[in-house]
Amino acid sequence: MKRAFLTLSVLLSASIRVFPHDWPQWHGPNRDGVSAETGLLKTWPTNGPALLWKNTEVGNGYGSVAVADGSVYITGAIEGKGVLTALATDGKKRWAHAYGPEHTGVYPGARCTPTIHDGLVYVVSGPGVVSCVKVDSGDQVWKRDMVADFGGRPSIKWGFGESVLIDGNNVICTPAGSNVTCVALNRKTGETVWQSPGLDQRHAMCSPVLVEHGKRRIIVTQVVRHIVGLSANNGEILWKFEMLQDRHHHDAVKTFTPICADGHVFISCGRTKLGSVKLRLSNNTPAWSQLRFQTGIGGAVLYNDRVYGHAGRAGWACVDWKTGKMLHESKEICGGSNGTCIAADGMLYCRGLNGRLDLVRILPNSFEVTGSFAVPGPANDKQWAHPTIANGVLYVRHREFLLALSLRP
Repeated sequence: MKRAFLTLSVLLSASIRVFPHDWPQWHGPNRDGVSAETGLLKTWPTNGPALLWKNTEVGNGYGSVAVADGSVYITGAIEGKGVLTALATDGKKRWAHAYGPEHTGVYPGARCTPTIHDGLVYVVSGPGVVSCVKVDSGDQVWKRDMVADFGGRPSIKWGFGESVLIDGNNVICTPAGSNVTCVALNRKTGETVWQSPGLDQRHAMCSPVLVEHGKRRIIVTQVVRHIVGLSANNGEILWKFEMLQDRHHHDAVKTFTPICADGHVFISCGRTKLGSVKLRLSNNTPAWSQLRFQTGIGGAVLYNDRVYGHAGRAGWACVDWKTGKMLHESKEICGGSNGTCIAADGMLYCRGLNGRLDLVRILPNSFEVTGSFAVPGPANDKQWAHPTIANGVLYVRHREFLLALSLRP
């Protein structure tokens, strides 16, 4: 397993220039929700970790924070317009770039976590416009419209909710539609490099990942009915696996970021016949499925051969990576019907939709909550933004509220 993690880590990190312990894209350097930092607090004071600063001017949104090269990046909607804001690590604004209209439908606001690479920042708006700007000034370099240029079809209710993937000189995004699934754009110019065949399905608000298996480099993502594996070289569809939801949710979003390791890919989704499934990359067949582990927008992390996440009715749960066996469950963490989590230094950072964020020690046969605090912001609202850990700081976003909290002793 260590070798599998190393292969994935090297493959993804090679595409991203980072300082130690930066978090330059969705779900961190390796897109797995796991931080390599150590020496972080194992318990929190009564009111949670110490607040370093708070910013309430980043705009309304659900995207997470990205941190790279001494700056903090976040998207938000201000009066219906999408704004990418760059902050110094003390919370003061460096610049703001208005990238165009944002989603105004169900749960209005920005969805995207910025992706930072080699002096450029990439974001996707709810209406589907991909923008590239300079990290030092916010000046626009290029933009492409996934609907107008590629016939992309957003989620019926939610719009586009993707954080683009950098693969060498390419930016990978998912218009999804009748004639296209993913596209690769030149990261410096925005010109089309390749376009994959369509599956006549809508965008599912899933951010793609890149994995190396054998001699193949595979982009793994989801559209509304399928998990899809694409060639990173030319966009060829290598395989697809149908994971239909029940008849009442047949066109719902599938926001779960795939977890790839050890020659397998793990996907979870609520209200499906499988719940979660671990597929063999060699032949696209299930190694196991686990019906009780059904998560989605909250995602999951793979840590020391175990999968952790909010499993719907089962509460927070732990599944054995090798066998699919449910090892233990808890409804004491965070509360609420769903939640997000990331991992670092032997701990889980679990955030419930009800606004509570818990520090959870990972034990062999159970969970232990060692700290908790209530995230400020609008009450009784969906707290979907995943936490970020970068350089000893925990970043927590709730709509227009952004907090930076110290994780160092």
